[in-house]
Amino acid sequence: MFSMVEDTGVIASTALVESSAGLISVIDGKGVVRYANPAHEKMYGRSVDEIVGCSVFELVASTDVPRLHQILEDTLASPGKSIRGTARTSIDGGSRSLEFAATNRVDDKAIRGFVINAQDVTERIEAIERLEVLLRETISAF
Repeated sequence: MFSMVEDTGVIASTALVESSAGLISVIDGKGVVRYANPAHEKMYGRSVDEIVGCSVFELVASTDVPRLHQILEDTLASPGKSIRGTARTSIDGGSRSLEFAATNRVDDKAIRGFVINAQDVTERIEAIERLEVLLRETISAF
């Protein structure tokens, strides 16, 4: 039985994850989504129930799948290891850019997988691309 402090911590942790605007998920060692917070529904236009149980590789652009497979394989052998990267999603014929951090928690009996935190950075990448075009045009004008 939880003490009041432990119980409050569990409730607070659950509330933080469930209300996060960022994507928080747990995938197993084969890349199957075992948990997805509600932010996934907004990103993918699918219910959490539809996302849980599918392969994470179904949620990313096909061009990123081989690289992400390799990252998963490389990280699987290193419990506790955290990695950062980017990936593009595949949504209704379009895509969004995600920046992610994944931590190998396979040895943790409560998790037995990777904890992934991801943020949509599409607008930031598009702004950088626009600035690069403006810079090239400015240089050409000189």
